[in-house]
Amino acid sequence: MDAAVAPPNDSTARADLLGLLHEGFYALMLVRAGARPDDVRAFRRALRDWLGGVEAEARRRGLDADDARLACFAFAALCDELALGAPGLLREAWLQQPLQHELFDEPLAGERFFEHLDRLREQGPRRLAVLEVFRLCLLLGYQGRYAFQAPESRAWLVQRLDDEITRWRGGRAPFAPRAQPPDHLVHRLRRQVPAWAVVAVCAGVVLLAWAALRLQLDRWTEQELARLPPAVQPLAEPARLSIRWP
Repeated sequence: MDAAVAPPNDSTARADLLGLLHEGFYALMLVRAGARPDDVRAFRRALRDWLGGVEAEARRRGLDADDARLACFAFAALCDELALGAPGLLREAWLQQPLQHELFDEPLAGERFFEHLDRLREQGPRRLAVLEVFRLCLLLGYQGRYAFQAPESRAWLVQRLDDEITRWRGGRAPFAPRAQPPDHLVHRLRRQVPAWAVVAVCAGVVLLAWAALRLQLDRWTEQELARLPPAVQPLAEPARLSIRWP
């Protein structure tokens, strides 16, 4: 794996924060898949310099400076977690000084990541660009403080964040008491299939289940009765009736 990370530029990156961080996320995906840089220290320096270039490019494009810094912070937190979870030289190099501490003077990124995320979610659509970066970090496996909690808690958070981003992007209408249900198969069936057909199908299923149960019980009863001895033993010789007339 090459240690170099391409700097963001107009020909390879989109105009948003997620596009500026594309090259770095690709490198982290390779690390997550098991690839290792040939020179760990050179790889670390390349990532550090590249993050500085991302912030500079974001300012040049007129993107929000706070959003750019938080996006780089989220990326560094994911990078640290992946590196510290990898065996060998990569982990040893990151143990000495994680990127979160070197670049942001933050030793508790596992907590700060989610504190920043909560604050950004409260501010809503205007922080959408950086929220997409946080979501991608979570989708790539970042756990932070959720590493010691039930996986359902983190999964619920990711799902909520995804729903919020989709809604703010215009993908779904906001929640309302009279809102239409999601367009899943079950809801389409409820809208298109008449009620009598549903009742008929349910009744048919119940009758089939009852018939199968009745047949099974009859077979079981016959088997059990066959195992029992007969209630009246047959006589060894048939009975004889003798009648004598006077």
